[in-house]
Amino acid sequence: MTEALLAADMVQTVKQIIKMVAWNAGLIASFMPKPYTTEAGNGLHIHNMLFKNGNNLFTAEGNVPSVTLKHFVGGLMKHAPGLTAICNPTVNSYKRLVPGHEAPVYISWGMSNRTALIRVPGYEKSARIEYRGADSSANIYLLLGMLLAA
Repeated sequence: MTEALLAADMVQTVKQIIKMVAWNAGLIASFMPKPYTTEAGNGLHIHNMLFKNGNNLFTAEGNVPSVTLKHFVGGLMKHAPGLTAICNPTVNSYKRLVPGHEAPVYISWGMSNRTALIRVPGYEKSARIEYRGADSSANIYLLLGMLLAA
């Protein structure tokens, strides 16, 4: 869990730095999920990898998903309705989740589908799970904890 906490701290630090740099330039940095109705929104895609003794538990033998990867995806899909409330805490968050802008609108998973809620980009050594249902208005600490718990 240490790596998840460090990742959350880094997200918060980067957001704060961006806001400070923008402010010093006379601008305001916004992490609003859907500022314009005609444009794609701003998602916060979370990439998950699980390691034990230095080995990626999602890595599969012979291009087949590992059992751990299947269970992780299954847990995310099972808890997707509840996770959506944590991952999208504002009204503007839900304005991002509309068809036509590559935002996830269905509980689904896929390997290369950029509209899926859960994406599994590959089964090679860097096998990972990308959760695409969150946006930057979410509490990153709560979000990472909920994704790991699901």
